[in-house]
Amino acid sequence: MAATPERRRPASSELAACAVSLAGWRKQQDHAAVSGRAPAHFNIEVPWASQPGEAPAKSACQQGRSMAPYVLLKSIKCYETTSGAGADDVVVVFRGELMFRSEMKGGRHRNIDKLRNFTSPEKVWVNEADSGSSDDLIGSFFVTSAQIGSGEQVATLMGDGSHYDLFFEVGGSP
Repeated sequence: MAATPERRRPASSELAACAVSLAGWRKQQDHAAVSGRAPAHFNIEVPWASQPGEAPAKSACQQGRSMAPYVLLKSIKCYETTSGAGADDVVVVFRGELMFRSEMKGGRHRNIDKLRNFTSPEKVWVNEADSGSSDDLIGSFFVTSAQIGSGEQVATLMGDGSHYDLFFEVGGSP
């Protein structure tokens, strides 16, 4: 009995490569239609789809279906901490899921590198977790499918006397 290939979430660079490959294929098909020539075959490599030596499973990208929108939370930079004393215990939450938690001081930049799919506008919350009292809201922002293709974006968050930038990207198809 053959082993089932291990599935993994593709990295954003792999998704981008797939989109570029599909765009190249479409351009080639359009050129062939205009020139009256038969369309050429175009090989789209999807490295995460299979084990070496096996035929890859067709991805949504290869099948021409729309991919669900996703948000890639890239990193967060602290310019100024909240009004309390010392470093902030920063928490980033998306759809109720803890995406990031780290102690942050002014000048620190931390990678998040978390990718999640979504189907409707969703809110990203950034809080300073306080022990013994309620958390302080640093800020929040929405991600929507309208942001697809806008490249890297920055949400500037300035709650409770702080200043943070959260870098993110929205991809997929609307």
